[in-house]
Amino acid sequence: MGVPPQDRTMNVHISGELAPEIEDSPVPYVLLKGEFSPPVVEASNRAFRELLGVDSTPSGQTFNDLKITLRRQDKRTGNIETWGPQASRRGSGGGSAVSTRHIPSPAEALWRHGEEVRSHQVLRGEVWTADLVHSEGSWGIVQAVIAPLATSPGASQRWVVQFLPLTGFDEAFGYAAPAAERALDALSQISELLSAESQTSPLAEISRILEATFPVDWVGFFLEGKGLEYSETIRPPARPRHRGDYRSRDVDGSGAVDPVLQVLVGKRIDPVLLPCGFDAEESTRTRAFMDHLDDVWDVHGFTPRGPLIIQAILGRSGVLGAIVMACPETNELGEPFEVPDLGTESLKVLSAVSRRIGTTLDNARLYKHEHELAEALQQSMLPTQVDVAGLDVWTYYAPSNEHARVGGDWYDILYVDEQTVGVVVGDVVGHDLEAAAAMGQLRSITRSYAFDRVSASKVIERVDRLVDGLDIPRQASMVYGRLRESKSRGTWQLEYARAGHLPPILVRDGEAILLDDAGGGLIGFLPRPRSSATIRLRPGDVVLFYTDGLIERRDRSMQAGVKELQEFAQTVPQCAADQWGELLLRALADAPEDDVALVVVRIPVRDELSVQGMDLARSYRATFPGDPSSVARARHVIMRLCDEWDKPHTTFAELVMSELAANAVLHGYGQFALRVYDLGEDLRIEVEDQNPIGPIRMDGHGDRYGGYGVKIVDRLANWGWSPKGAGKVVWAHVPVTQERGAPEVR
Repeated sequence: MGVPPQDRTMNVHISGELAPEIEDSPVPYVLLKGEFSPPVVEASNRAFRELLGVDSTPSGQTFNDLKITLRRQDKRTGNIETWGPQASRRGSGGGSAVSTRHIPSPAEALWRHGEEVRSHQVLRGEVWTADLVHSEGSWGIVQAVIAPLATSPGASQRWVVQFLPLTGFDEAFGYAAPAAERALDALSQISELLSAESQTSPLAEISRILEATFPVDWVGFFLEGKGLEYSETIRPPARPRHRGDYRSRDVDGSGAVDPVLQVLVGKRIDPVLLPCGFDAEESTRTRAFMDHLDDVWDVHGFTPRGPLIIQAILGRSGVLGAIVMACPETNELGEPFEVPDLGTESLKVLSAVSRRIGTTLDNARLYKHEHELAEALQQSMLPTQVDVAGLDVWTYYAPSNEHARVGGDWYDILYVDEQTVGVVVGDVVGHDLEAAAAMGQLRSITRSYAFDRVSASKVIERVDRLVDGLDIPRQASMVYGRLRESKSRGTWQLEYARAGHLPPILVRDGEAILLDDAGGGLIGFLPRPRSSATIRLRPGDVVLFYTDGLIERRDRSMQAGVKELQEFAQTVPQCAADQWGELLLRALADAPEDDVALVVVRIPVRDELSVQGMDLARSYRATFPGDPSSVARARHVIMRLCDEWDKPHTTFAELVMSELAANAVLHGYGQFALRVYDLGEDLRIEVEDQNPIGPIRMDGHGDRYGGYGVKIVDRLANWGWSPKGAGKVVWAHVPVTQERGAPEVR
């Protein structure tokens, strides 16, 4: 808010009368004359007379005569003060004793929150609460701003008093809201910001609100990380810091050496004043914080004028950060700025804001922890795909977005026996730990019954009965397909049953056919006999199993989404299952609104096995979690495949596989996908991860491990990499049929 010029209060009267613009103002004014104590009314405007319910100016009467009392609480002592021009500056005594104080001189008169209002301004001066009685007997409370007027030597002192409503900003008059109303309004805005999920920089917005509400120059939020770090967003700390986390001689001291440390360990939960230019000792938290604060101010183009006030942000089990305010050099009386100069209402708002932000940070941390736990649970239950001889299979799962990384969708590929493969796709309602737990239960139940080698309908029936008895609290749908290879080889029989799930789609000769038989209700609701349907699959056929996240959109029906999937599937040319999957995701799931689980099963065509030199009937795909144990697991997969595919020389392939997997674990942002193709004399190994940056050739680290991986792959294989989606694919062609020299690097 702009502060009005000082001489504005000097021109409000003309020879004992109020200036015309003041007389016509909708804001009540009165002019007091102090020839004797207490001062008396000399002039008033129409609004003041209406406020009291009188027809003319009550000249010569005191505020006591008019039943007007001016009072306020001293910010430092807590005393209740009443206004009187001849009283001492400060009252003495404590508790609720009544004292008086005088109005400041014009040089001291300053009200920071003055602002332009139509034809008048809010005065500079001291702010008091005024109790007054209307002529009809009704009683009310308003705010009074009192400013002294310049007078000639020997003349009586005069004051102009402006009355403002305590109900806040009045649109009819343009009043400036008093401190209490501004504080409540600020707190309301801040609460709304903290509850808005779409707000990207809530702390930056809260800073601007506090700067407009408090008598300070700058406000910033610093959250605990590796020390206090400036932040404009809600980012949950890994955990609250505790006193034992800090090593300092001042942890249990007075705080004079390292006051910021006292805030961090929770010894100073009330606002802490740091003098301007505080010279902190080296190697203290305060020095590190002040250096960081200087960098933040440089970015903001801000230069501090006075001291700092630091308010701890408390969480449930420790300090999570701090609110930092840069204050003016002096208060409204020209004295050095101190914490009480924020004002009683502002201090209440500051305390409330710190608690609410602490609660928000705590909730964000717990939410993050729950989702990480649920994600780990879910990823541990998603299968690392088994090798299915004679089938080309591709699987995919992703949550709807990074904020809801956990869902109830799942898939499973079951190698029941040498001729039978089970495919399961299901969907549990929800995106939380309970949904992931329910999904885990359903997956385990389905697996156990699928290995009984019974029909698809019997599997669903048994799952139905058991879920009904377990009382799983979430609704769920699923489709189970049982693929069995025929004796003639090359053709398969698909038997499937559905429980409230979307129908699979068979793509054959450019036509997409809905497999919408064998339907039924959701899992666990009124268990009943289930039916199954059977269809024979030929080479070249593709079957799509999917959840509703692939096709669901808010602006269309589910039927329209299924139809779009059918129409797109009819345009996909003959290609491998993984290419099918990537094309579907690019076309339909670029920005999904729900979790997506997708399984593509393709019956290879022998005449097409020479496409790109790859034997698609002898391929493998698996997904591994991004942890070190996956390196050994991936290496064992290569050893097993080479044994099954009669590849006698596995050493190069094992080493290359280890290096590619280790690189994906260290730098790949989570789980990685492995694909292996039989190229005859070579194996093609592909590793896909979510880091878009390609491998970097290094000379190794002479004093520690690492840096040699790419050199090893260079010597043992022809290799390369290419971007894919949000990440990349690293591929290598490794000789496995005969020993030979290292290939040239391409």
